Amino acid sequence: MTLQENLDDLKRSNNEMFLALTAMEAQFLKLHEEIYDVKTGVTIVQANMLTLGKGLEELGHMLQDFINVTEMRDNVTHAQGEVVILNQDIEKKFGIYDRVRKVLLGILQSVDTGLVSKSSITGATEKLMLGTPRYWLTPCLVALAAWLSDNKEVALKALNEGIKRNHIKTELMFTLVNNRLKRSKASFMWLGKFFESQNPLEMPQETVVLLGAYTDGIFGADSQGICKKQIEHWLEQLSNNEECVKSLEEKWFNKIDLMPVNADEGIPLKFMPTYCPAYKNLESLLNNAKKEVSFLNYINDIIDAKDLKQNYINALDDLLYKLVNEYDSDEYELRKKKALAELITKHQGDKIKAQLDFETNKISLFQEKVSFFDVLINSMNQTDMSPSLRKMALVAMKEWIINANNDFVVKYRKGYSIELTIKFEFWTGKTKNGTNEIQLLADYEECAKNYYNEKLSEERMPLIINGVILIGCLIWYFCSSHSGFSTFVTIITGILFLISLCQWPGARAKWLKEKKQNQELAKKVINGVCAEFIDWQKSYNEADKISEEITQTLMSYTHTDFSSNRNINKVMM
Repeated sequence: MTLQENLDDLKRSNNEMFLALTAMEAQFLKLHEEIYDVKTGVTIVQANMLTLGKGLEELGHMLQDFINVTEMRDNVTHAQGEVVILNQDIEKKFGIYDRVRKVLLGILQSVDTGLVSKSSITGATEKLMLGTPRYWLTPCLVALAAWLSDNKEVALKALNEGIKRNHIKTELMFTLVNNRLKRSKASFMWLGKFFESQNPLEMPQETVVLLGAYTDGIFGADSQGICKKQIEHWLEQLSNNEECVKSLEEKWFNKIDLMPVNADEGIPLKFMPTYCPAYKNLESLLNNAKKEVSFLNYINDIIDAKDLKQNYINALDDLLYKLVNEYDSDEYELRKKKALAELITKHQGDKIKAQLDFETNKISLFQEKVSFFDVLINSMNQTDMSPSLRKMALVAMKEWIINANNDFVVKYRKGYSIELTIKFEFWTGKTKNGTNEIQLLADYEECAKNYYNEKLSEERMPLIINGVILIGCLIWYFCSSHSGFSTFVTIITGILFLISLCQWPGARAKWLKEKKQNQELAKKVINGVCAEFIDWQKSYNEADKISEEITQTLMSYTHTDFSSNRNINKVMM
């Protein structure tokens, strides 16, 4: 074979190799497009999976919220039904007690008007006596009717029976009845004897009724300060009892914690809940501070309440009805269940909060013997109680209320952070007062510049690597005298380099577009969070400083300032 033929064969082989490489290049480009499509598809699938994961997480939260709402709604329905059933039970078992109580007032009012005969009164009380074999009030009514009819023998027997059933209530009832019949001197002496005989650690619930009568001046002026000194003595005794003081302060701490917060008065926040990891803590912190506002309003409502301007007879009738209507141990268990069910309804099905409210404000109402502190708390928790008594009770406990309030403030202030963290995508910033948004924006710009430069470097890396490999292949190609294998590898490397080169503008454009979008959004987020944090701090500081006003308000009074049982009614400021 001649040289020319060999050259022709070599040329033909080179042409065939070129055609094959061209075909391979086309296949590689097609394969790369398919790989790119697969990569895009995988990216989409990953994004969808991430979205699905977030969706499932949100669905989980929604489902749990739905379960909680449903459970609380069921609790309310059950509690409302239980109240109805308990009312029926109370009426069935103790309804006659209420009829007896009303007869007492009826007898006293009949004495005023003279419209009912003494024999009718006697017959009515004797009939009630047959229907209530254990109730303390019925023999007292028989004694009262016999006394009105001048039947001393029956009156003494009935009185002794009443004392045997409940000596405290019987004695107190006749103390009030004597007062109503204008024997005030004797009544006041009985009141003083009753106060002197009481142990401040174990008092009957009825004490609160007499305290109301005393502070309203119904027993007359305490000119010698007998009852006033006794009240101060009780307070002094209990103030030296660490256990009682601790229990009292805990009750006031819980009462403050249960103060309502008006959700409609909250700051409308758009950015902080999404971009501040500590937002829940801030929300709780502000709500606790706002409880101080509610507590001050609670105190002022009590102090500013006008004393009831009712006549002497009506005031005594109200006190008598309170004495006979409340604190009967036979009814305690049913009324306790009813009170708890009503609190569950009040707190919209939240059993935990209802139980705390019950233990803080109600449970001592269902104990036969309580401390003087509990008597004062009971007077505070009953809105229909004498305004002067509630004022006196509030200020008598002021030292321990202030301590409890200070403990509450210290506890929630521990959750206050001097810096607010803002988290947006890859960037994290901090602000102390929301006024450094320019610095935060500059910090974000620097962070974004570094972040996207790094991303662009990552996108450039395949191009650089392929370029270096291509240079190496070209050197090899020339050094190997254009061998077929080196030519093949060089062409393949060149194709990969061209692919990387073609991809680079698109990748660069994508990251630059994302950078621009995030910069615009970051500016809104940073400015929004800073503005909201300024508003939040303003609201928090306004609410937080109320604790000082609470202390000042309580320290402005003494527990005798609000009693009508004084010769000179003057509020000491």
